[in-house]
Formats: sequence, C-alpha cells, structure tokens
Amino acid sequence: MSEQNDLLTTVLKRVSRAFYLSMRILPDGVRQPISIGYLLARAADTVADTPGMAIAERLQRLQRLQGYVQKLSYECMRQSEEVCTWGEGATDGEAKLLRVFPETLQMTAQLQADDRRDVQQVVTTLISGMVEDLSCFPGRFTDNAQLDRYTYLVAGCVGEFWSKIIARHTLALKRWDCAYWSQAGIRFGKALQLTNVLRDAVKDLENGRSYIPGLVREGWLDEVQASEGDYYSCALANLNCTQQNDILGQWMQTALAHYRQAIAYTLSLPWHCWRLRLAVIWPIAIGLATLAKLSSCSADWLKRGKRIKVTRRWVYRMIALTVPLSLCSPALRWWLESWWRSAYAGSQKLRD
Repeated sequence: MSEQNDLLTTVLKRVSRAFYLSMRILPDGVRQPISIGYLLARAADTVADTPGMAIAERLQRLQRLQGYVQKLSYECMRQSEEVCTWGEGATDGEAKLLRVFPETLQMTAQLQADDRRDVQQVVTTLISGMVEDLSCFPGRFTDNAQLDRYTYLVAGCVGEFWSKIIARHTLALKRWDCAYWSQAGIRFGKALQLTNVLRDAVKDLENGRSYIPGLVREGWLDEVQASEGDYYSCALANLNCTQQNDILGQWMQTALAHYRQAIAYTLSLPWHCWRLRLAVIWPIAIGLATLAKLSSCSADWLKRGKRIKVTRRWVYRMIALTVPLSLCSPALRWWLESWWRSAYAGSQKLRD
C-alpha cells in the first residue's frame, strides 16, 4: 500500500506539474483510476520523447506498451521492464516513472472492472496519438480535420474518460447525463490541447512540427534540406505578421468555442461537488488566461526565445480565489466568462 501511495503522490507530483493540482483535489474514489491512467500515459509519452533513439525504435516500443496495457498479464508486466528504459538526460521523476511502470500495470489490473476497462481504453487511445505524432513529423498538418483528430487522440479522449469515472464514483451525479457531458468533456480536452498547440507554436516549428494548418506551405521541408536552413526560419518565410495573426486568431476562436463547452461542463457539476469543480476550474482558468496573454503579446508570439505563459504566482492567486467561487455558480460563471471574453477580444484584435 505504501508503494501505491508513493506512485500516486510522489511520482505523480514529479512528472505532472499543473495536472497534479487537479489530481490532489479529487475525491479518493475518482482520484485513483484517473491518476493511474495519467501515470501510464505519461510513461508512454516519456518513451516517445526518448532522445537519441531512432523514431522506428520508439514506435516499436510504444506499440509494445500499448499491447501490455491491453493485456495486463504477468508476462506483460515483466516484459515492460525491457521497453521502459531511458538513456542520459532523463529527469529523476521520469527515470522513476519508467522504473515503476510494471507496478503501475499491476495497479491497473487491480482496479474494478469498469474502471480498468476505461483506463485501458483511454491509454490505448493516447498511445495511438503518440504514434501518429511520431509518424507525421517532421512535417505539417494540412487540414482542420487532421488537427481535430489529433486533439481528440491526445486530449479529447481524456475528457470522455474523466466524465465516465466521475459519474461512476459520485453519488451526486446519479442523474447527471454522462453521455451528453462526455461529449462536452471531449471538447474540454480539445480546448486544452489547442491551447498547448498555440502556446508552443515556436518550439514545435523549431523541431519540424507544424500542427496549425496554413501556417507553413507545401514544400517547406524540401526547402530546409535544400538550403541547409532550420525548420523555424523556412517555416515562417512565406507569411507576413498580419497573415500569421489571422491564422492564430482563427484557431484561438476554435479553442474558445470548445472552452464554452468546458465552462458549461463545470457548471453542470453540483456546487456541493466542489472538489470536482475545482479540478476542472483550474485547467480552464489557466487555459483561458494563457490565450488572453498570447493575444496581448501578438508581436512576440512567434518570436524565438519568447515563452509566453501565466506565472506561478498568478496560478497560486487563482487557486485561492476559486475555492470560494466554486461554491457559487453565478459568481463562478461570471468569473470564467470574464476570462473567456478577454481571450475572445484578443482573438478579434489579432484578426482585425
């Protein structure tokens, strides 16, 4: 039991940062399956990002991990030790996460049947997203449907999973329409992932990844090879600042349409389920504040060396403010929508 507690507290905290805040506030019955699912997915993501390993090898390892999660046999737990290895450069948290992967599989096998099935399904889907990510890049997404599918595979499915778990383990949600709100949960996850895509656009371009359709042109990679240039410089050579801002503004508004559903999702939870509310309020608030900040720093958004994000101090103040707000639906709605309006006004300015 102490080893399990260590996995769900110490190890989780070292590899999850902001997500850990939401995990810790959740009620016990909800926290365990969601935390286990996160640890499995985070370990697979660490394998996907292993430096110095050929992409073909990473893909093979991910597919093996996917099989282990689906089967959950003793043999799979033993074999997973061979797959979850890391060379130099791993943080202490990542190294520990990989070492305890067999134990995390064992914890998954011990979950009640419905929770175990849902954890297996969401982690399998997330790994499919990682496989698609490694297979597509260096390169670019060429149409909206491609990005929409990607945001489902790597985040939207989590909103669906989360909804099933909280509905199953929360008596107050007995009459909650899980099927309906699971679809809103998918959009919630997509909103968060689109925020990550927009925030990390420069870093992704530097690594040969263009998730935002229209931001780079066809033949971009050929130009990089021909000129021996870098991905970032060649990627943005075809667009002026006005065109870039229009594209970014369009995708901000797509994300904000998803956030509308995320706000409705939060308010669908009864006020006395304040721990569940806080667990979803915090990522919404951070996401909306991030979009608002990005739009206000439009001149620096796609500049190298600029990292635009909310400060840790802002996060702590937000947490303190939202604890009482979570108990009052009208005040909570007003506060979240004020952030939504701020971000939307910024997206409009980008497009004007």
